Amino acid sequence: MNSHGRRAMAYWQEHRPQAWEDLLATGTDTETFFTDLGEQIEETIANLTRQFAGPDLPGESYLEKVGRLNNARARAMEVAWAEQTEAFSPQVTRETWANEAAETLEDLLTWAEEVKEWQVYRAAGGEENQDLLSPSSPEPQETAEVSIRYLLPQVWLESLIEANLTTPDPPIEDLDQWRLAMREYREVNRTVMEVPDEVQPEATHQVVVWNPVREFLLRSGNWQEWQASVERRWQRDRNLTEAEISDRHPSRDIWIYHQQNQQLPPHMQVT
Repeated sequence: MNSHGRRAMAYWQEHRPQAWEDLLATGTDTETFFTDLGEQIEETIANLTRQFAGPDLPGESYLEKVGRLNNARARAMEVAWAEQTEAFSPQVTRETWANEAAETLEDLLTWAEEVKEWQVYRAAGGEENQDLLSPSSPEPQETAEVSIRYLLPQVWLESLIEANLTTPDPPIEDLDQWRLAMREYREVNRTVMEVPDEVQPEATHQVVVWNPVREFLLRSGNWQEWQASVERRWQRDRNLTEAEISDRHPSRDIWIYHQQNQQLPPHMQVT
């Protein structure tokens, strides 16, 4: 194992302990893994060194050539190490993940409200009145995509949407006014709900929820399903770096999940 492989192994043991544990748990030969990684880095450095050094210069002395090649290799090493973002970026902690993860309960509840509004809009407007359907926010994501993002069953999400009751039916000629009235109605029918903290389950934090949604969440099995989805997402994301957690996009979440060769649980398969 070359020096790059040894450096990478030491970095994983200290700064990416979960990824290191996963290697051991899967029976991966760590010696071979980091030997191969070190050789890949060395090959990248060699190619970049030739590129940065360029051809010999006319009239160049021996010492000048040595200096040029050394500078080129130093620059190549810097670039090659910087490109190894997965191998040499700090692994995300549970606390950072909980604070910066894209899939929060609050965002999910907002999504469900918007989906319900769109459903009512469509039912009231009909195909010939699509020009009236112009809420201020874009159309929410499809339930199947949210199911993959949140690792929640589609049937659970559909029930959450249905918990967002809407009354009265909107008048076709003034859908935007109905939407504002509906939101005002929700605001006076919300309550504070104490939920377990995602980092320290013995602690709690407050979430403001629409009363029918609170009843749905407290119904037998529903809150347990949400908590189980939190753990599933943590297991999915635990090997990501802090930069990936901060910068990720919903479509990237799906890519990461499938690139890790994991399978969605049967009850979450997208059909």
